[in-house]
Amino acid sequence: MRIHTEGYVTDLAYIVHFQRELTPDFIRFCLLMNGADLPERAGDEPFRYLELGYGQGLSLNIHAAAVPGEFWGTDFMQEHADNAQGMATAAGLGNVHALNMSFADLDAYGAAGNLPAFDLITLHGVWSWINTENRGYIQNIIRRHLKPGGVVYVSYNALPGWASFMPARELMIRYADATGAGLDSGTQTRQAFAFAKSYAESGAAFFAEHPHVKEKLESLQGEPVQYLAHEYMNRNWQPFYFEDVAKEMEAAQCGFVTSLHSQVRPEAYLPPETLPILDAAPNMLMRETLYDFAVNRTFRADLYMKDLRLLSPVERTERLDGLCFALSNPMAFFNNLERFSIPTQLGSIILREETIVPLLVTLAEKSGTPKSLDFLKNHRRMAGMKDDQLLYLLAMLTCAGYIHVAREGVGEETRAACARLNRVLCEQAKAGEGQPFLASPVAGTGIAATRMERLFLLAWANGATEPEDWADFVCKIYADTGTVITDNSGDPLWPENVLPHVARIAADFARDQFRYLRTMGALPAREG
Repeated sequence: MRIHTEGYVTDLAYIVHFQRELTPDFIRFCLLMNGADLPERAGDEPFRYLELGYGQGLSLNIHAAAVPGEFWGTDFMQEHADNAQGMATAAGLGNVHALNMSFADLDAYGAAGNLPAFDLITLHGVWSWINTENRGYIQNIIRRHLKPGGVVYVSYNALPGWASFMPARELMIRYADATGAGLDSGTQTRQAFAFAKSYAESGAAFFAEHPHVKEKLESLQGEPVQYLAHEYMNRNWQPFYFEDVAKEMEAAQCGFVTSLHSQVRPEAYLPPETLPILDAAPNMLMRETLYDFAVNRTFRADLYMKDLRLLSPVERTERLDGLCFALSNPMAFFNNLERFSIPTQLGSIILREETIVPLLVTLAEKSGTPKSLDFLKNHRRMAGMKDDQLLYLLAMLTCAGYIHVAREGVGEETRAACARLNRVLCEQAKAGEGQPFLASPVAGTGIAATRMERLFLLAWANGATEPEDWADFVCKIYADTGTVITDNSGDPLWPENVLPHVARIAADFARDQFRYLRTMGALPAREG
């Protein structure tokens, strides 16, 4: 029998992962682009955030460190809860409430008066992996504990994009049920995927008529078994049409605002013959459904608002003008890019350098400190660009990850919280643990940092000031943990070449990325 709770794999912890889409300031920007905003708060009332199904809790902790407020979450796997709360405790984050409850228990816990009212509730992927009963508990939680004007982020596997893969997934589930008695979920998952791949290669007509399903199975072979088990082998696995989710959100008193993946205008990539059909849709529900068919959408990440209220044009402009932006990498990173591409559901849009480079250069000024939209509008490099064009460019670059929504005047308490958490994340890198992210109080989100980069930072935090000392620190840890260091071609280095190679990487890191991370407040706390 498969090991699960309410159909969910529980004998295998999920991968540690940071989800940028859950960042409050990024969500707020997407809302403002569509004429809405997070609810206003009175006096010293804190911002309150609830993440349903936080996994290992990395996103919850990074956001709790980087954004002032109270950060709540629940996950019914004890190992997940222990890791999430353990990370918060190690970093001294007193604003994290990492609960270990099912959605039914959280609903009852809230009904008993133990939960506050939240500004933002997030569910990343959860909707597709739970049954109707649990979606009902989530509706109750939203109705009872989301503020008027509060926002829900809900993402899920979408139709029609997943329609052709559903039979292959069902085949793997049935194979696991038939052959996996007494086996753990990891073994069942590996065997089921191996069987599906071999069967797809045998000439079975289904896979011959749906070659992209075979390609999908092949592309998944290298993924961690934890990811495959949780993403594909849960008993409850249901892609949804947009309209069905929208109606369930409506039952929770929430109206649709926008999709995070729809900030690029459809006319930029949809076939021109499709556009008038979308424009003639009788209502919003039908238009979104037509759009999903136009791009064969496999995943949606949508924002809903309780008691939907749109801003006036003046309010929207004033709030947008106050937003700040910063680069997501040092300028040297962008100088080395061959092209600037914006991903869409139908491939990438390539931006012209003459359009994007002036904006990036402007954002890089003054050591890359955040620049307000009002500042950018009035900068000489933006003189030939209309305000709406600049705003649209910022939206595309932010959604593509080239730019962060950022903050000026970050408080010392928030900076210190990020430094403490970053110390924990850098310490994890010694054993090869954790995901490659650090907390930034300036960006209010996670910033990418490889294992080697986090170890450079740990050496710096321990008092080493020179890049060659950072390199020596890394080489000793890699040797102790049996980590093989390779050259740029992926070939293992000879022992005598390891330290010079790492020293060159450390010098490059010190010159560009280290300075950038300092600007973004993403360095770890130093000893003493």
